[in-house]
Amino acid sequence: MSRPLHVLHAEDSDDDAELILHALTDNGLEVIPRRVETEAAYIAGLDPAPDLILADYSMPRFSAERALHLLQRQGLDMPFIVISGHIGADAAVALMKAGAHDYLLKHDLARLYPAVQRELREAVERARRRRAEMALKDSDEKLRLIMEHVNDLIMVVDAQGRRLFASRSYQALFADPAAIVGTDSFGEVHPDDKERVRRVFCETVATGIGQRCEYRLALGEHGVRYIESQGSATRDECGEVSKIIVVSRDVTERKQSEARIQYLAQSDGLTGLPNRTLLTERIGQMIAQGDRHGDSLALLFIDLDYFKTINDSLGHLVGDKLLKQVAARLCQCMRKSDFVARLGGDEFLMALGGMKHSQDVALIAQKIVASISQSYNVVDHVLDTQCSVGISIYPNDGRDVQTLMRNADMAMYHAKEKGRNQYQFFSEEMGARAAERLMLGNAMQLALEREEFELHYQPCIELATGRITGVEALIRWRHPELGLLSPARFIPLAEETGLILQIGDWVLRTGCAQMRDWQTKGIENVCLAVNLSARQFRQAELPQRIAAALTDAGLGTHALELEITESMAMQDPERARELLLELQSMGIGLSIDDFGTGYSSLSYLKRFPLRSLKIDRSFVDGIPDEANDVAITRATIALAHSLGLNVIAEGVETRAQQVFLTEAGCERAQGYLFSKPVCAADAEKLLRQKYLGVSRTAAQRRGALE
Repeated sequence: MSRPLHVLHAEDSDDDAELILHALTDNGLEVIPRRVETEAAYIAGLDPAPDLILADYSMPRFSAERALHLLQRQGLDMPFIVISGHIGADAAVALMKAGAHDYLLKHDLARLYPAVQRELREAVERARRRRAEMALKDSDEKLRLIMEHVNDLIMVVDAQGRRLFASRSYQALFADPAAIVGTDSFGEVHPDDKERVRRVFCETVATGIGQRCEYRLALGEHGVRYIESQGSATRDECGEVSKIIVVSRDVTERKQSEARIQYLAQSDGLTGLPNRTLLTERIGQMIAQGDRHGDSLALLFIDLDYFKTINDSLGHLVGDKLLKQVAARLCQCMRKSDFVARLGGDEFLMALGGMKHSQDVALIAQKIVASISQSYNVVDHVLDTQCSVGISIYPNDGRDVQTLMRNADMAMYHAKEKGRNQYQFFSEEMGARAAERLMLGNAMQLALEREEFELHYQPCIELATGRITGVEALIRWRHPELGLLSPARFIPLAEETGLILQIGDWVLRTGCAQMRDWQTKGIENVCLAVNLSARQFRQAELPQRIAAALTDAGLGTHALELEITESMAMQDPERARELLLELQSMGIGLSIDDFGTGYSSLSYLKRFPLRSLKIDRSFVDGIPDEANDVAITRATIALAHSLGLNVIAEGVETRAQQVFLTEAGCERAQGYLFSKPVCAADAEKLLRQKYLGVSRTAAQRRGALE
């Protein structure tokens, strides 16, 4: 436009406003900007009406959505473009539907000038049409129809569809504009639309009633254009339809915008994969197709293992790039007939149609697990991740989309419980377990309030003498309907829900109080061992919580030993070392539980202030008959002694195991050979007995020497 462009700009950032202004002026536009940050200033800026409105999507005191509403409320019509640093797909769709003409991101300001030019042209055209409507509303209906659309695409055809006249704007669509008059008007109609367009035309000729029709023109080097047409029939002196005046608009840009809105509504903005909305629709189609052909459908619920650790430690930029690479690998694993979508976070779902045998599904699942476990190069990092895959099959595991997805999700969690980096098919047993988990999860909070939890204690004995040196506190749940539940039934669920923190505090406080009670009854020189959960170990205030529990119980720190697993310590070795040093400085004993079953780093192990290592029962089970278990157990004992640590063997159940461990130099042990975990009253009886696992005479002899 020849005069300066008056721009009303809703923006609260000076720097961003300057960049946006330069994006216009650098392209030759003469701009008179008026920047506002509040609703009142924006309303004032609408009088006199600007040529163009640019609005930041979200400001502390104002928003693009509000600005658009105020503009429409005043009945004004000028280009309204949203510019934002970040805008989600849902927000973009909502703004376009509400009437915004375009939106773009601040890092893509190269699009601003072309968008402004386009919208200014469209605004001029809209204004011209409004003026024509007002000037010609009393004119002849057919003349008004033609004059109203003078800048649109106009042609006149005879009753056979041959072109008798074409406006310049209509001719401009074609490679050879001068040659189109006298030709068949259906010739350039897209093959897929031709029959429908011809039917509408014939109905207009037969009835004389014009109809609106939308179709595509295939224009060779000019590409495919979307056209919206309205026909108006004229009759000859005999009353027969002889000509049809067709007024059309090129709506290609509108169709492209609609397609983009549809894409945003049904696609994942990060990976470009379909999202949950489109997923449900597509699975429904695949189920219907499978029913027609007698095929099964498989849903694979895919969840990345340890993705949260990568995201938290390296940042969301690295996490997002990793997700894009995972999405690309999943696409490589599927067939043309398959379908993969991102559900959100690190969860994906793949639908496999036309499946005849479960073995075929298993092969694809194996391919996915193997592909995802390969290393990734992401922003100067070499990353390793794995995935757990749950599989449900239609119709055996559900006859609707939601049931199939829920059951595949259950199977995926079962794969995680089984050790991750694998796939599992859904089974009815999983459904029963899930129902139990739901019931237990709801009941667990009440269990704390109703005091349904209780501690059992398993003695730890000195192998050389049989003397009881301590007890390990082990939680049980006396459920009012299910009876006494072992921790394996509810502790994993407590970890997931976060209730483990409250339960862990309860175990620590209850155990310390019981220990102090025994001391007041004359039971001395024994230690209480308490297991810490992973969530407890990550608590910044853990030392303070432990100190409070000891203080409230009146128990000395020397009477408490805390057990952690290798994997807990190795998640963040430096932080673990600092925490363990702080606990050691308080006088608390520290032990590594289940040694040898997780990831170990000897360089860190020697730096941790530990008192003992506990050999896992999985190794103790095989001694003295299994050569590998014998070798591992001997090596663990030797390693511990070289580091100045005592060794405790778990799960000792036979006299042969006791003899072997004693001869190998293992200091202490616990297991059913000596005593199962027992209630506090029975544990007190054992503690008064002082010795386990040796003859009564030997115990008395040792007692006399103490």
